[in-house]
Amino acid sequence: MADITRPTRLATRFGRRRALGVAAGGAAVGILAACGANDATTAPSGAATTGAAGGTVRPTSQAQVTISTPVPATAAPAMAGGATTAPAPAGGSATITMTRPELKGNISLARQFDPPLSGGKPDPRTTVFKDLIKQYQTEHPGVTIDLTEIPGSSATEIYQWVDTHFAGKNLTTVVATYPEQTTSDVQEANGSVPWVNLTSTLDQPSAYSGQAWRNDFDPDLFNFVKFGLKNNYSLPFNQYKSAWVYNKDAWKKAGLTEADEPKTWKQWFAVCDKLKAAGLIPIAREGTVQALSHTVWILMISLGRKQWDGLSGGAPFISLQQKLDAVCGMKWTMDTPWSRAGWPALKKLISYWPPGFSTLKVSDSRQLFFEGKAAMIYEGQTFLSLYDEAKAEGTTKFELGAFPTPQPDAETFGADIAMNAGKIADDGERGITYGIPNADLRDKGKDAMGQSIAVDYLQYMTSAKIQAQFVKPGYDLPVNKNVKLDDPRFTLFRQNSEQIFYRHLFYLNNLSHADRPQWGQNFLSYLTDQENLDEYLKKGEQQLIEQAAIAARTASLMVKCG
Repeated sequence: MADITRPTRLATRFGRRRALGVAAGGAAVGILAACGANDATTAPSGAATTGAAGGTVRPTSQAQVTISTPVPATAAPAMAGGATTAPAPAGGSATITMTRPELKGNISLARQFDPPLSGGKPDPRTTVFKDLIKQYQTEHPGVTIDLTEIPGSSATEIYQWVDTHFAGKNLTTVVATYPEQTTSDVQEANGSVPWVNLTSTLDQPSAYSGQAWRNDFDPDLFNFVKFGLKNNYSLPFNQYKSAWVYNKDAWKKAGLTEADEPKTWKQWFAVCDKLKAAGLIPIAREGTVQALSHTVWILMISLGRKQWDGLSGGAPFISLQQKLDAVCGMKWTMDTPWSRAGWPALKKLISYWPPGFSTLKVSDSRQLFFEGKAAMIYEGQTFLSLYDEAKAEGTTKFELGAFPTPQPDAETFGADIAMNAGKIADDGERGITYGIPNADLRDKGKDAMGQSIAVDYLQYMTSAKIQAQFVKPGYDLPVNKNVKLDDPRFTLFRQNSEQIFYRHLFYLNNLSHADRPQWGQNFLSYLTDQENLDEYLKKGEQQLIEQAAIAARTASLMVKCG
């Protein structure tokens, strides 16, 4: 394993943070205190502002936030039941709008928060989230929201918390988790969905815009959250887009310029060789199963596009029945010409990761990058918040560049495979999602109007006014299309507009991902030469068949598999 020596200050600053959105390359924490309760724009660069908690916000190059279309100041009468105004709390604006007076009751909400920043300061995402809960209660005086913090800092710990409370039938009214945990295609197929179906509600007017709630969102976002399901069972409050970020000083040390940003995998490998020859780790990437699987998806979704389109008719998703028929009927296998071209290319790419990468975590990868030992890292645009904090404190001086994942080329993958490859789609689209468990699974006696209040809260948090406040501190991208982020650096992460839909099927059980760790162990064996390609593909095929058989039995579908 590489000798990762961390200066104490850097280790404290970057090693303690939760890797938000680790499955998609890691969304970083922000550096500013929460914005004012009704503020929809940031102060000009160089000016100091006062946060919701009364603290002074340091000037940075953070994104400016604007609302690009008018937003009603009051709720739509048909939904809101009228609106009244009252004096604002101390430090707020002159008046506040109180909507939905008919909503009265108590609900609970569970979410995993980011650890404190260095020096014990609360993470700004946590601060603004809690402040907006207070703001919602002020504007809805008949409602109280009890906030529960899900312990830990990983997706696995969220899954465990939800599973435990699911078994005890004491989930909160609103739960922040990942969409694959709310509902699986198996549950939708056999009618055992444990979460409230939001599809019909999305067609109804939002209390905060007066228009159909779904009109606030990009349709692709709904598709991404559904993963091919018929209905929406959860919704995100933010989204992101990832790219390969590089240290321009390291780039220069290797004799590279912006003109060397690779467009093909052949060029990418050549860049990595130059960085390695300059004494640098080309790519800072950790060895978690999430990082490995998402690196695989990015390429394999592209290489397998022609075969997938033959199965789906060009649709980004297929039904569980279609999946099972494809896998069990050997129409979709691990061993194909395009996969035999893809796995060795992935193995070569991962050879440029840090030595001992299989034991590294997100914080380790970021440490290597910020210390200048590694030249590239795969991150979402929220990584800019960490970068700005490091720049403000003088621990980092280099400038950043970024490029999307290069397109497959004929010399690396073969002419036929490269010609039929789909456009590469980098990770992105949605952050963690918020769902409402069915009434029999929620903490009883606390939410008689729970579902009505919960839906209103979700509409509130995805309204343009609140989105503008919510996304600022963490450099997130809003889900509401009427909110625009103007930080010019975001263009580095928006060079690839292709949406990533998970077509590649090396696992099927999207409720628990029970087989993904098993796949990860198999893949690591291949990467470390404990298995050759034939052995890896044979074992992977068996895993695929086993998971298909489990899914068929669970969904009570008549499919002979294995």
